[in-house]
Amino acid sequence: MSQIQQIQAVLPQTQCTRCGFSGCLPYAEALIAAGALHNRCHPGGDTVIVALAKILDRAIIPIDPTIGSAKLRQIAFIDSAKCIGCTLCLPSCPVDSIVGGPKRLHTIDPERCTGCQLCIAPCPVDCITMVAPQPHLRNWDQTQRETAINDYAIAMDRRTPESEQNEDNATNAMENQVNIVALASEKQSAAKAALAAALKKATG
Repeated sequence: MSQIQQIQAVLPQTQCTRCGFSGCLPYAEALIAAGALHNRCHPGGDTVIVALAKILDRAIIPIDPTIGSAKLRQIAFIDSAKCIGCTLCLPSCPVDSIVGGPKRLHTIDPERCTGCQLCIAPCPVDCITMVAPQPHLRNWDQTQRETAINDYAIAMDRRTPESEQNEDNATNAMENQVNIVALASEKQSAAKAALAAALKKATG
């Protein structure tokens, strides 16, 4: 196993960016190539610092105070009474754990949420909060890390310019179809109203 693979296996893969990098892999790469400090993983805390120190053959140092201390695991929760379906939170999730569409109620898949908190800031109505997960999700284990790695890779691939354009085209096509159906319904209603008025006039 290469050094980068060893580091990736140690990092929690929450993709929270608190380390100052855009994800766990960029941080892992910086640890090797750029000499980044190994005490900036907020979710991993002291456990990850010790593991990274061993892999990188460095001294064990305290977690960087500027990123805070490690806390108990939490996941995001969307208040359905406040959500307006604006979709601003969707691009912020590094693993696409938020389910929803334009003008539709959004929800978060608790099995896939990494607890990164990146969805909170974009929400214009403050309907997203961090809550304690169900007991079986409170410990961020190896299976969840592997799922997060896979979800992150898929999300990043889907967000390439070409993929985003295809998705935009599909969304626009769907919205156009909805508008066409709505317009047809309006025309049908108008025709029925005109016919009813004509019949009333003829029999009146």
